[in-house]
Amino acid sequence: MIFKFSKKQAIIAIVFLFISTQIIGLYTASQYMHFISIGELSPVFENPESVMNSFALVAYIMMMTVLLILVIKLKKSLIKVLEAIAIFFPSARVFSFMFPTILGL
Repeated sequence: MIFKFSKKQAIIAIVFLFISTQIIGLYTASQYMHFISIGELSPVFENPESVMNSFALVAYIMMMTVLLILVIKLKKSLIKVLEAIAIFFPSARVFSFMFPTILGL
């Protein structure tokens, strides 16, 4: 099924998707911070104020970028697997914050 949108409808749909994802992200971040503050979750970094966290994050991004470029050049069939992983794990995290009793997490 192919939908035909006018340019105005497409822009409205994209803006709606952008705003809704931002709202979901803000809600998830607030729940994550709440669980950290009550001690149910541990922070990503042990010392969040350290400057070394920035370097570690940049190094992680660079390593994953190199890995992704290698996968694209060598095995294009793995891209679908990487896309599935990139969608599944963040979605599981968001849904575990939105529906914790339903998912049993």
